[in-house]
Amino acid sequence: LYYSTLRFQKAVDVYTPLVGPGRANPERWYRHSELLRADGRYADALQAIDQALRLDQKNGLYHRQRAHNLATQEKGADYAAAEAAARRALEMGDDSVDNRYWLAAAIEGQGKIPEAIAAYESVAKDDLAYERTAFRLGQLYLKSGKIEKGRELLKLYDTMNKNEREVSFARKTLERKPDLLAHHYKLALYCYRLEDYPTAIALLR
Repeated sequence: LYYSTLRFQKAVDVYTPLVGPGRANPERWYRHSELLRADGRYADALQAIDQALRLDQKNGLYHRQRAHNLATQEKGADYAAAEAAARRALEMGDDSVDNRYWLAAAIEGQGKIPEAIAAYESVAKDDLAYERTAFRLGQLYLKSGKIEKGRELLKLYDTMNKNEREVSFARKTLERKPDLLAHHYKLALYCYRLEDYPTAIALLR
């Protein structure tokens, strides 16, 4: 409930007693890592997923989560270790779009542009609707001189940002703090982009 309503700190507080010394349940450590990452506590999230992996090395999802955490650390992202974790997830059978995205991001983080482009293209061929892929691949195309392909993907990225998920997130944010005018304006803007003009007008009144 707390996670679905974006109350991540409260979700962490509720879940923390379920993990700790003597709690040998890797799935709980994985969930705990997810909650900590959502709450912006990236170093703690990495420690939690490492604990899950100490209990179960054969779950590709845990290796994918480790790759994600390593690539998004606020201080000192370890892209080489993130690449290794994503490749380990692949070995464990996790050929998901999400894992391949973090593999590509880890390769890009090490400055290996041609390899990163190939990795992002591997994601794009299965799911170009993955917004982050369109953005990163578009940027790399521009850097590598493929101007038209880069512009095309960045235009697609802009289009995808007008979708229903933005509206859904904005509605949840507004429910949390209904008195903030900025939240009304943001939701109105998204509704306007989706051509839901009556709702946009009502929010601005």
